[in-house]
Amino acid sequence: MALKPLALGGVEFLSDPGLSPRGSGADYALLAEWTFRTASVEGELLTLSVPAGFVTDLASVPRLPFAYWAFGNRARRAAILHDWLYTEGWEREWADSVFYAAMLAEGVAPATAWAMWLAVRVGGAAYYREAGTSSVHPETEREAP
Repeated sequence: MALKPLALGGVEFLSDPGLSPRGSGADYALLAEWTFRTASVEGELLTLSVPAGFVTDLASVPRLPFAYWAFGNRARRAAILHDWLYTEGWEREWADSVFYAAMLAEGVAPATAWAMWLAVRVGGAAYYREAGTSSVHPETEREAP
């Protein structure tokens, strides 16, 4: 599958994430470290790894019949990546743009990817604020891209 050049905001998955359900099955844990590449806002190539054990709910799609039919169980890798970027405190607008690029890399139709991106732009702010994130990345102690 063709990807946009990473310097223009594409995402490259270097492996597939292994997942294991947790509890009631609404949450999943990564079985091993999962690595991907993308570009920062400045165009710097970033290789980032989501650690083994990271817990995600994948894409939080409302269980309303139409919404789930249209958007449910799509873009699982993009959803894991997005959850991790929010959890780690990367800048929200950039994290949302990486989510969109990751959906395109997974082969999600552009219109569907745009609708899911819009949903996180509208609904993600409350979660992002609750996470207590800052503009400094906790592992590198540098400003998020």
